Amino acid sequence: MKLTTVLVVDDDAEIRQALAELLEDEDYGVRLAANGKEALELVSSGLRPDVILLDVMMPVMDGWHFLSARLKYPELVEVPIIIISAGQEAEREAHKVGVFEVAKKPLHVDDLIQRIEDCRRRAKSTVRQEGTQPPA
Repeated sequence: MKLTTVLVVDDDAEIRQALAELLEDEDYGVRLAANGKEALELVSSGLRPDVILLDVMMPVMDGWHFLSARLKYPELVEVPIIIISAGQEAEREAHKVGVFEVAKKPLHVDDLIQRIEDCRRRAKSTVRQEGTQPPA
């Protein structure tokens, strides 16, 4: 069975590493990027994540710009995204741009794992539903 791959995009190296260790302990495949630009470079080089954990406040390319730029990559458009942020604004804005979930910092392990699994299930359900509809 294929591991669920989570792309963690956060400029804080300690948070990236802690999330990587946590997710690997839960049997997820993990790839790391320090900003939105690095994340897009990983996708350009062939990475196909199942879920993206995305910080919004980052240098180089922040999470909001990543969300816009990802639309140029058809393979990213349907990937569920969980924004990780301490700010209140993130929750209001996230749903306007098609984000599945917002996880507030500080993160709680059980809650984060549940959100990842919920996103993964919803994404699979959406693909199945789209695949069963007759062609137009």
